[in-house]
Amino acid sequence: MQPLLKELDYTIEDFKFISSIVYNPLLLVVDGKSNINSVQDLINESEGKTFKVGHPGVGTVNDIAHEAFFNTAGIKVTNVPFKANNESIAAIIGGHIDIAAVHPMESAEYIQNGQLKVLGIFTPERLELFQDTPTIAEELERAEIDFEFKDYDFSAWYYLAVPKDTPDEIVTTLRDNMKKVLADPDF
Repeated sequence: MQPLLKELDYTIEDFKFISSIVYNPLLLVVDGKSNINSVQDLINESEGKTFKVGHPGVGTVNDIAHEAFFNTAGIKVTNVPFKANNESIAAIIGGHIDIAAVHPMESAEYIQNGQLKVLGIFTPERLELFQDTPTIAEELERAEIDFEFKDYDFSAWYYLAVPKDTPDEIVTTLRDNMKKVLADPDF
């Protein structure tokens, strides 16, 4: 995303990629005590209201997913940028903001203990780990709203990469070792 937002002194061609390490989807969440239980509830509740939305900075995948969703659904929001998703989560639980798109790795415990409630997931299809969580596109379709981004996956991918001039034998060694790590059930 960075090259689309600002001038950089590097490009993706400056790297050799070793491995994808983490796939981290975005979940649209509200406070666990909220009377909003679905995207339809959110749309209904939004009439004449402006929600405060937290995200970890302008131009992040969270911010872009929010913009795509809220603009499509016609929901008015005030953006509240934070330094990280954990700050958005604390702000929701503390009653300072209304909603955010966050990753499971920082929100899972709060979802499990009921402090956060998931309204939808920003992926084109439901995921195995979130079979009961509808996609944002599904929810908007139920509300009879066409979501032009229904085939987009607003997730974060984390990769291990090295400078492009790294010798091939080192790249091969790193790839082989990452395959072992990723195949390890303890990992």
